[in-house]
Amino acid sequence: MNHISELGRLSLGSRLKRLSDYLITEVNAIYKANGINFESSSFPLLSLLEKYGPQSLRDAEIKLGTSHSYISQKAKYLQKSGLIEMTVDPNDARSKYMALSAQGIALIEKMQPIWKSLDIAFARLLGDHERKIFQELSKL
Repeated sequence: MNHISELGRLSLGSRLKRLSDYLITEVNAIYKANGINFESSSFPLLSLLEKYGPQSLRDAEIKLGTSHSYISQKAKYLQKSGLIEMTVDPNDARSKYMALSAQGIALIEKMQPIWKSLDIAFARLLGDHERKIFQELSKL
């Protein structure tokens, strides 16, 4: 048994981080195997823009329940990759808006079958415990 496991509840954050890192690495490998160059850690922001359309960085931060730093970093990555376009609000130069580019829309279409397969795989893995797992994670 490794030390992280021995620590039990005290290592919860470390165990969740390790699981997150593992899943991100594995999904990145799936993308790569399908000829897609995309960092899966940017998935939440990309999917938010797909579902809800153009967003300010602040709105995305609120909807994803994450930090400004995360949104800023992922937006820069998506912009640099040509997947989103950034514009400045003409009424408030401090506010930036993100929108999917044509390249971003095309990539999403290419990734949707992978997302569906991942969703099915996770549903099988979580089984009847899915609702309880997500309820407990929400409590944390």
